[in-house]
Amino acid sequence: MIRSTLSLLITCIGFYSCHTPDSDPVSISARQFLQPVERVSKMTVYYTSPLASTNYVGKDTVNGKIYSFIGADAYTFQYDAQSRLVSHALIQTSASDIGVYTHKNQYSYVYANGRMTETQTSDGGTQTYSFRLDSTQSRVLAYTKRIYTASGPIYASALLDTLRQYSADGILQRVVRGSNRQTITIDKKNIARIDEYSNRTGNLDNATAFVYDMDYYAPPAYFTFLGETSQNAVVKRTVNYGSQSQANAYVSTYQNTYDAQRRLVKQIEFSQYPGQGKPVVSTITTYSY
Repeated sequence: MIRSTLSLLITCIGFYSCHTPDSDPVSISARQFLQPVERVSKMTVYYTSPLASTNYVGKDTVNGKIYSFIGADAYTFQYDAQSRLVSHALIQTSASDIGVYTHKNQYSYVYANGRMTETQTSDGGTQTYSFRLDSTQSRVLAYTKRIYTASGPIYASALLDTLRQYSADGILQRVVRGSNRQTITIDKKNIARIDEYSNRTGNLDNATAFVYDMDYYAPPAYFTFLGETSQNAVVKRTVNYGSQSQANAYVSTYQNTYDAQRRLVKQIEFSQYPGQGKPVVSTITTYSY
């Protein structure tokens, strides 16, 4: 099972309602509602697999079909009075023919003196990292994790970037990493396109395009130090690699459910890869506030 890592995309993804409004769509435009400010307190991502397993971590029914989950990532979030993330816990559960296994990580974030200090605690011990903040004292200017030892820094193998630049609305505009850089096009407070270039060749490695439902807002970002999410709900995400044509694109579409307060409570992701007959459910995510 391949778990989704926390990357730029997690700050981009908004959500699409699976409900058809009873009234005229113009009358419920997102422009007539206040953008939500209540951040997500709990999020659980369930992963499906085409392979059979003796054990599962849960099941759900989508459009009349039962899907079994072989993994789940359960996040809980806490924020300070300035709406900055100050702690989160991640419990990862995986199922196989042998059994069901659980792993837990806890994270805390302290903002002081122009820097954010991140402390990560797991079964392997505790690690601490420090990152410089932007002028708002809420977003990091780089997210390269270095563990300092007597012999020098050791680089952690996740989410390394050396430069992050944000728009006036706090949305990531540009990020530079060791092997590549990303340029983000923002339109109407939404990330419309992400172009990723190789630092070695300068060539475009892949491009990701997003389509939004302008009648619904996306929930505010939960990993606040990485920037805000797009304002509106994503309908579709398309990734093209190199010179691949549209026919060879990797496509994700989103079917979402909202509560009476118009808050996202469930997201179903349908994925379709080149050569695949039709889209299949890849993840189901639930949200609490």
